[in-house]
Amino acid sequence: FMMEGGDTVFTVRLGGMPAGDVTVSVARTSGDADVTVQSGATLTFTTANWAVPQLVQVRAAADTDSTNDLAVLT
Repeated sequence: FMMEGGDTVFTVRLGGMPAGDVTVSVARTSGDADVTVQSGATLTFTTANWAVPQLVQVRAAADTDSTNDLAVLT
């Protein structure tokens, strides 16, 4: 949850050690285009850092309507 005109951060980590490098992409897959991934859209996990949380920053741009914006990130 975040307010329009604001940012929020969440973390991603793998549930188990991969056999090799794994790239995870984070993107808005549906919903309002005012919600964007500002940083952390591409995360790389290795056998050394798979359990270390990596940051993803999301921004909800302010707009002029009074409707709550919704988006799905995958």
